[in-house]
Amino acid sequence: MKSIKEIVKEFEEAGEEMYPALLEEYESDTRSGVRKLLLKIKKKREDLEKEIARTESMKKYEHQYEHLGYL
Repeated sequence: MKSIKEIVKEFEEAGEEMYPALLEEYESDTRSGVRKLLLKIKKKREDLEKEIARTESMKKYEHQYEHLGYL
């Protein structure tokens, strides 16, 4: 079993595209440190997805009125 420090390092070295696989791999780990790490990473990913959705909705208005010039 890997130590929590090793798991943290693994997440730090992995790219964002590897997070889903790593999250799935450590989902069954019951140690509180690992649980907190997984929650932190999930929250960070959710926040990023919300921000992407927010900026995409803002772009909708920019494209809708781009024929008028500068916004």
